[in-house]
Amino acid sequence: MLPIPEKRCVTLRNYGPVDVLVASVPSPRFDGRIMATIERLTSSGAIRVLDAMLLVMDEDGTIRGLDVEDVGPKDAAMLGYRRSGTRGLFDSANADEFTQGMVPGSAVVALAIEGTRETVLRQSLMGIGADMAFTRRLPSAEVHEAFDEPDLDL
Repeated sequence: MLPIPEKRCVTLRNYGPVDVLVASVPSPRFDGRIMATIERLTSSGAIRVLDAMLLVMDEDGTIRGLDVEDVGPKDAAMLGYRRSGTRGLFDSANADEFTQGMVPGSAVVALAIEGTRETVLRQSLMGIGADMAFTRRLPSAEVHEAFDEPDLDL
């Protein structure tokens, strides 16, 4: 069997862990600031966008959505998004979940991002024979709580 060149081989080990961030925007301006922030983080190599979804509720309650697969190549490149030919991570069930509690005139931005520095470390460890037992994302509140409490065993 011929080896598959690494750049063409796509397996689950090439992804993750992935954080899903959902931000509510009460009065969206669409002035480019969110795109600029994402572009800065992707171009610096800090994150990789695996999927994105924008949902807007019009004043009459109509919800319009834009999935990252629907944006043009220029905007996709600005996000650091590479089309994979797969279904992606977000679907209509996610859109329904993300729109719960929305009010007319608001928007929701959902991003599935991967911290690329962690991915490089994970791949390096696997390259020397380590198997990843598990990964876990700690919510910010849990980390703050852990560092805010004094260690009484000192």
